[in-house]
Amino acid sequence: MHQSPPEYAALVTSPRSDEPYAATVAVSAVGRLVQRIGSREVWVEVTGEEGREVRIVVTTESARRLLTVLEALLALPPS
Repeated sequence: MHQSPPEYAALVTSPRSDEPYAATVAVSAVGRLVQRIGSREVWVEVTGEEGREVRIVVTTESARRLLTVLEALLALPPS
């Protein structure tokens, strides 16, 4: 498996978004591009460094669509 150099981010997560007082957890996450040997498909993988609080593995095209959604959400005025 081929992997890109890792990129790190500090994230704050919560187990539930519908509970306003749910406990939040600060986690260190690592992201990288991964490609299986013999495959043309490249994946974006983001995982928590020390636990399973964060885990997402999507194709690069799905990651671009997710980025578009996140940018649109972050552009909204706070309610």
